[in-house]
Amino acid sequence: MRRCSATVTFSPPERLQFYLSKADLWTLNPMRARPWPLAQFRLDFPGMTGASYNVTQDLRRAITTGVFKKNGVTLTVESAVAATDNILWVQLSVTGGQIDGKAELFCADGKPAEKNGAVQVVERRYDEDTLRVTGAACAFASPGSFILKPGTPVVLRVAACGQANRSDYHDDAVIRSAQVCDLRELRRDHETWWADFWSKSFIEIPDKKLEQRYYLSHYCMASCSRLRHFPPGLYGWTLSEETPRWSGAYFNNYNLYAPFYGLYAANHIEQAMPCTDAVIGVISARLHEIILFSWYRQLWPVSSA
Repeated sequence: MRRCSATVTFSPPERLQFYLSKADLWTLNPMRARPWPLAQFRLDFPGMTGASYNVTQDLRRAITTGVFKKNGVTLTVESAVAATDNILWVQLSVTGGQIDGKAELFCADGKPAEKNGAVQVVERRYDEDTLRVTGAACAFASPGSFILKPGTPVVLRVAACGQANRSDYHDDAVIRSAQVCDLRELRRDHETWWADFWSKSFIEIPDKKLEQRYYLSHYCMASCSRLRHFPPGLYGWTLSEETPRWSGAYFNNYNLYAPFYGLYAANHIEQAMPCTDAVIGVISARLHEIILFSWYRQLWPVSSA
């Protein structure tokens, strides 16, 4: 959401994994253009092995909550990627007893993150075999192991930044990860953004299952189509593996355009702009064909490179 995205897998309960990606982390070359995953964020709770679980996602507020129960102990995990900043926040709370936890940042391939003092950092940068330099970083001021006690919530934050945001993206991610953050203010700004997004249009139809899928599709586009000139790839922005099918890229055909069809009628023009940017970019890149061959039409390659 807003230039950074995350997917969380809530199973098994003793190890929760968040997959982090950055909208502008692409390599571009004539043979292959593709996005790359950025990092993994893991939460370990050995004492919750075998716990029951229930996970709900509030599309209106864009907040996901997991509730895990075992032997009278209830662990609640609230998570979201801030709509107004490149920050993943996770708030942990427990009732019925205390539990031990551990939070760590890993590279996308599972290797441990580098350490900058108490801050864990993952950076991916590509300078060669690409038409433009690209890079992104995320950082986590790790508390290491911790004890979660009733009445004392723990808030964890992972900050991210990319080359499209600022040239010193690595330092920016490290600095923001260590800054004191008021979760109430971050949540308020986050929920205000989403309230404004949903207020731009609405539908109500008898088929509630179809209605829910309609709103879910707009939720997905609002989450992954935010950064100009970087439309989402085949799997949105969050990649959970290094080598997804078709490299996870987008192509100049139905696969690129279809997700944007409903945005215009729904008054979500801002989310449609990354696709428009991609089309204009291809037109600009192919103008030389008209000049060179005196053609009155352009030939668009399927590949976006």
